[in-house]
Amino acid sequence: MFNRTAWVSLAIIAGLCLVALALEFWYVLVIAPGSTATSSILDITPYIPQQLVQAKLAGNDAAAVAQYQAIIADPSKVSEEKALATVNIANVRFHLTGDISYTLQDIQNLKNVVADKTVTLRTRATAISILATMYNNSGRNPQVFTELYKDAPFSAYLVPGNPELSAINLAKWSYSLRPTSLAAIYIAQIYAAQALEVSGMSATTTTSYVGLAEANLKKAETLVNQEAAANPSYVASDRYLTFRTWHAITVGYLAVEKGGAYESEYRQEFNDYFVYMQSQQSSHSADELLFTRFHFAQTLGEDKDVQTEKAQLDIIAKNLGNLANPKGNSFVAFLNNEHTYRPTGFKWRTILNMFTISSDFKSAVGKLVSAAEQ
Repeated sequence: MFNRTAWVSLAIIAGLCLVALALEFWYVLVIAPGSTATSSILDITPYIPQQLVQAKLAGNDAAAVAQYQAIIADPSKVSEEKALATVNIANVRFHLTGDISYTLQDIQNLKNVVADKTVTLRTRATAISILATMYNNSGRNPQVFTELYKDAPFSAYLVPGNPELSAINLAKWSYSLRPTSLAAIYIAQIYAAQALEVSGMSATTTTSYVGLAEANLKKAETLVNQEAAANPSYVASDRYLTFRTWHAITVGYLAVEKGGAYESEYRQEFNDYFVYMQSQQSSHSADELLFTRFHFAQTLGEDKDVQTEKAQLDIIAKNLGNLANPKGNSFVAFLNNEHTYRPTGFKWRTILNMFTISSDFKSAVGKLVSAAEQ
């Protein structure tokens, strides 16, 4: 597991890379040894949608959408450039409008990228990785689950009635094409979550899932170091932000499930994450911060630290009240979807228990859920 020195080292790299950020793509990763692109394009740098990326990282979603629309409408743009724009715009229009139909459009557009053999393998693999996360990023919307797996070849990765295991299948597909820290950490996070949250799971399966979570966590940690070394601007990217989010959440799950070093270090892991997030400006970061603080509170609850759990829930309540556009926030969508579609599920039962810990959290969530029902 990463220690604090590892995060500090990556933070130093991040500081050094800010000057280079404008010249690099936010998601460029290391091509794994032995993997090759099927497109004739060897260097994607000329096709990077720089203005779109910069607008997104700065939290200017309207400008990012305008850049995307201009690229897609321009007949002179090659398929790689349009694919990179499509990868970058995923979820942005939902953040801007709160309209789930844009997420459904993003899914079909990403599927088109995956099918386009003129696009580099790295971009197509990244599109699959993003598709794997779309259900989670939508706040676990059942429409999104249906859209993801309704047609071939994606239907082959469907586990009927199980969005989490279906997402693992997609992430494994992406990893098989091109191993990345993003795919590995997402696989780790889902296995860890399943081990804790699925009722009636056998002891053998639980032990297996915890082991798979640990194994993929270690793969992700190794890969993120390789990716940062090959492209220092990666650690100033939105994708590194996503890695840090799922890394902290996975460590939290493992602290509950396995204890040991995870239990002794999870608080520092989350606290380091919150310090890191202070410099992030994208709408995606606002989602991730709420999700991660929620998981920190959940882990504290499992650790019987009610006082610190309440403090975290009170912060979430304050942040929810300060949202300028709650309809476009994935965590708010998550709250509404759990209440509407899974009122007896693990996550909503966890939220109900949190209501007994923090009256502020209960009030904030109640207002959002009531507003969604009107």
